[in-house]
Amino acid sequence: MDGCCETWRRDSCCERYGDPHYIFFNSIPYDFLEDCTYILVEEQSPRHHQTIVVDNFCILGLKGSCVKDVTVKYQNTAKLSINYFAVAIEATLNNETVQPPYEKDGMRFETTSYEVFIYLPEICSSVSLSPSFFLVVNFAMEHFVNNTQGQCGMF
Repeated sequence: MDGCCETWRRDSCCERYGDPHYIFFNSIPYDFLEDCTYILVEEQSPRHHQTIVVDNFCILGLKGSCVKDVTVKYQNTAKLSINYFAVAIEATLNNETVQPPYEKDGMRFETTSYEVFIYLPEICSSVSLSPSFFLVVNFAMEHFVNNTQGQCGMF
């Protein structure tokens, strides 16, 4: 009524949970039960030079695989690793341990005491990991639409 138009922006996420189950950016679920390192998301045409990699491992006697760690490459290299003995997430930036809350070089680490988040404010993205193998990758449409590939699919 005032002459302005509403705009609608949809951000998207890719989830990994359990042993392991994935949900693509387009909300399609699938299971992938292999023990290896996989590219979850990378840009088809690099603009922001961001890559997210998950390292899975199999637990002896169980069918499936679990998250060992997730690596986020964007200006620097950050890693979230599950410490199974402490039932906690350990965070590193350029191979140095950091304790959330922590911010440096375009990466912000935060925690809920259980789950740890890496925020990339410049490109409106985040990655979170919990000791229960729940991994979430959030991307903003304005930075990544139609320019992703990997286990999470095309966004």
